[in-house]
Amino acid sequence: MKKLGLVFFAILVIAVVGVELFIPSTLEVVRVVPARCRAVAAFPFFSDEHKWKTWWPDHLAAGEEMGFRIEGLSYQNVDIGIREGQQELPSKLSLLPMNNRDSMLLEWKTALRSGWNPVERVSRYREARRLAGVMDEILLHASAFLGKKENVYGVDIRETSTTDTLLVVTRTEKPGYPTNADIYVQIGRLVNYIKEEHVSQTGYPMVNVTASADKQGAYRLMVALPVGARLAGKGDITYMRLIPGKYLVADVKGGDSTVAAALAGMKDYIRDYDRTVMAIPFQSLVTDRQQETDSSRWMTRIYYPVM
Repeated sequence: MKKLGLVFFAILVIAVVGVELFIPSTLEVVRVVPARCRAVAAFPFFSDEHKWKTWWPDHLAAGEEMGFRIEGLSYQNVDIGIREGQQELPSKLSLLPMNNRDSMLLEWKTALRSGWNPVERVSRYREARRLAGVMDEILLHASAFLGKKENVYGVDIRETSTTDTLLVVTRTEKPGYPTNADIYVQIGRLVNYIKEEHVSQTGYPMVNVTASADKQGAYRLMVALPVGARLAGKGDITYMRLIPGKYLVADVKGGDSTVAAALAGMKDYIRDYDRTVMAIPFQSLVTDRQQETDSSRWMTRIYYPVM
């Protein structure tokens, strides 16, 4: 019986020593996940709790076993308070740029005090492992969300290049924002002109609308048609060559407000990724808006010349 007691005591001592050796008094939890997005573009989605719902895992909604809240902000860092049961843990989420200009690392750190009681220390170790799993899941959801440009900028943006394109162009100024009818009057003039010249149209009509610098409330409307040969022009119809180069391109389904929102998103992308605008953007009218009157079905392809 005495031997059995000594064996039990020896096992207990070994267990306690093992806990002391392998489970430190402070348990640091550090999770790192890469994301294909620039830190400057991603930061607003972490620094505003109202935007968390766009990328947060559904089953980890506020009010469940574990809670999270913003406690402070600094450059590309978010201090997040974590509540688990009766514990309140401070943590820091950092957005770390990588050498690859399109990517970053999401690094989330916190720490738990495990105490001196071996039983409590084992319990805290289990909590730390569970917390690490939850943090991993949250970061992976965020990374998947941020990896899609349409989630960040409201439109799927891709980069392409164009070949040498010949255009015939009209420019006019309108006292208000040009209507669909205004645009198609100019398209009709261009179509009639190239028919007279026996030249084929090689692409969709192209449009650019900009606010007038001279008249308040007025807008300048430029309409162009890609054509198969160089033309001399006629009256206010002129020839223009679209220089080959790099373009950001986005396909947009919807009316003018949807196109305007897409253009704003592309401007944000250009700013976030330090691109330089080389010329005015233009819209390629894929859908014939005279034939399709439902603007929700209109397809427009936006081109932004950049370098």
